[in-house]
Amino acid sequence: FDESAITIYFLGAFTFLSLFILFLYYKSRHRIYLFYALYLIGAILYSLTRLSPISILGNWFANFPLWRISFNEPAQFIFFAAYNLFVIELLDIKKQDLSLAKILKNLAYAYLIYALFFYVFTNFYLDQSLRNILFKVHRIILFPLNILLAVKIIYKVKSPVSGYFITGISLFMITSLLAVFSVLFVRNYETGEPIKAINIFQIGLMLEALCFAFALGYKIKLTEDEKNNHHEALILQLENNRLLTEKANLELEEKIKERTTELMAANKKIEEKKAKEIKAFFDQKLAQAETMALRSQMNPHFLFNSLNSIKYLIQSNQNKLAITYLSKFSKLVRMVLEHSRNELVSLAAEIEALKLYLEIESNRLGEQFTYQINIGKEVNADEIQIPPMLLQPFVENAIWHGLLNSEKATKQVTISVNQHTHTTTCSIIDNGIGREKAALLKQQNTKHYQS
Repeated sequence: FDESAITIYFLGAFTFLSLFILFLYYKSRHRIYLFYALYLIGAILYSLTRLSPISILGNWFANFPLWRISFNEPAQFIFFAAYNLFVIELLDIKKQDLSLAKILKNLAYAYLIYALFFYVFTNFYLDQSLRNILFKVHRIILFPLNILLAVKIIYKVKSPVSGYFITGISLFMITSLLAVFSVLFVRNYETGEPIKAINIFQIGLMLEALCFAFALGYKIKLTEDEKNNHHEALILQLENNRLLTEKANLELEEKIKERTTELMAANKKIEEKKAKEIKAFFDQKLAQAETMALRSQMNPHFLFNSLNSIKYLIQSNQNKLAITYLSKFSKLVRMVLEHSRNELVSLAAEIEALKLYLEIESNRLGEQFTYQINIGKEVNADEIQIPPMLLQPFVENAIWHGLLNSEKATKQVTISVNQHTHTTTCSIIDNGIGREKAALLKQQNTKHYQS
């Protein structure tokens, strides 16, 4: 059995595996595949430097003796650096212990720096004794350090693939110890030489790489399961969102219908209110027009009687009195016509017109008719506004229906205006026959005047 057979088998297996992992990295761009491929390539480079010259490949590498000497240790430290970076990704150490991840990462950088230093040093200073000292020193430092880090990883990092990692690193440690033990104590039965430690080391690496491959495959499965679960959860969430959206749309439609109904009802009320306001406005304008029409004309009986009185005074040669009577009558007519153009006049102007009317009635009815107008001191007649000819029809009714039908010797009407807290009152009092008797006479007389 050729001693290089294990190495060649190791190289073939690791080469094909590293190419496959590099292909996975090319397709997915996940760093864990890159670090695992570098880990495998580092192991391949280290094994190439240890390949026996009796093989074809080993004989070819025998043509580069200096390279084999100078690159042996750097290849091993490149392997260690890739190993640390791969373990960080495999166990997701950053998520569980950031400080431990930093230690492993910085140690990987230190391995790469030391590999470069060692390669340069052995190429320029080929001192074998110093090289052996460096070999022993870093082995004494790294072996317990790696055991300590491995224990810390096992203790602090909880991962679904921890079992594969522990199995792999345990197999590697065991084979490493067996390799050292074989160098010291185990001899070949035929030659008496120590059994090749590199072969035991390579077997350990293959077992460790196999465990790591299982771990990587299981991690891929867990990742896919997580993606599927996330996808299913996302689909379920989207379905819930769709149901919630439909429910919200239905509620929104109901609210829109309710709001539309409310708005239609409100618009209807507004339209009804507006219609009422428009009707009230036109009713008011119509009433104002009717009032203006009424104000523009006076009691035809009053006009007829007043003109007859003037005619009588003229015919009886009472010219002076006729002129006075005519002057007051024309002034009253003019005032009525002027007031009829306005919706409101001052109480003072209304009282003035009322006085002219009472004076004319007094001249026409004789001395038996008297009148009195009382304005309270607290009343500001110039500020108070009332509709024109508001008081005259009441006074006219009092004279024509209350006093003319009375048999009393003195016929009197009293007009009083007083100011209260929030109102102004006007009282028209006569000593005539009363409203009930006047109403009865009015029914009996079919040809009466409607004021």
